Amino acid sequence: MRTVGFFSTKGNEESQCITDNKIKKFKKKLKKIKYAVFDFDGTIYSGFLIVDLARQVFIKHAKNGESKYIKKLLIFGELLKNADKMSFHEASLEFIKLLEGESYTEFCTESQIFISKINHEAKIFVNFLKKIGVQCFLVSLTADFLAKKIVDEMGFDDYYSMKYKIFEDSSGNIFFSGGYESNVLQPADFKLNALNYFNIENLEKKTLLVIGNSEDDCKLFDIAGLKIVVNPNKKLLEKYKFDLVIKSEEGSWNVISKVVK
Repeated sequence: MRTVGFFSTKGNEESQCITDNKIKKFKKKLKKIKYAVFDFDGTIYSGFLIVDLARQVFIKHAKNGESKYIKKLLIFGELLKNADKMSFHEASLEFIKLLEGESYTEFCTESQIFISKINHEAKIFVNFLKKIGVQCFLVSLTADFLAKKIVDEMGFDDYYSMKYKIFEDSSGNIFFSGGYESNVLQPADFKLNALNYFNIENLEKKTLLVIGNSEDDCKLFDIAGLKIVVNPNKKLLEKYKFDLVIKSEEGSWNVISKVVK
């Protein structure tokens, strides 16, 4: 899978032969790395987490006969169908409207089953990088409440994600308001801004490792000394010379075992 715009879609997946010599060169360049930036959706998680989570919550309530969720699922289906024809800005705003009035607590609880599906080898890689002194950051277009859970699960040093507006009723229950805390940027610009948020000073290209999967990661790939791509399309492979290309139908990063041993 690869992430295009706001939703996950099937991509034109390509692979390159990962030789022992390529691993050796990767390890040599890795010695200069001080910072690692990981994308999430389509990279260490095979889909788009907040979309998968919303679908699950809506289906659960629809099966219980709640008519408003049948309507939400119809709108949700149309949005998925037309997402590739929309800009990221348009799709994200349409999606967040569907969450208006939804229970924040329920979404947090239901998310655990998806958090458990995070790539195991990616977690091993984060731990390995931290042991050799690399600071590891998560940069994701997913919701901030999910990013916090991902950080806890994976052991990242910090994260940068989309902040969803929430409100509390008179009984202390928390709900989504159907909007974002700040303006929606294009994915590539959003991810590049993360480096300022992390307050990384005097960044040198040779010290940055970027792990991504799509054109949304291009501005980070442009300034990275080491580049890992997961399930790339042909366009990405033509644009960049990646240090590692991971092809993974089921989210497995088996090649990482050669790097960390």
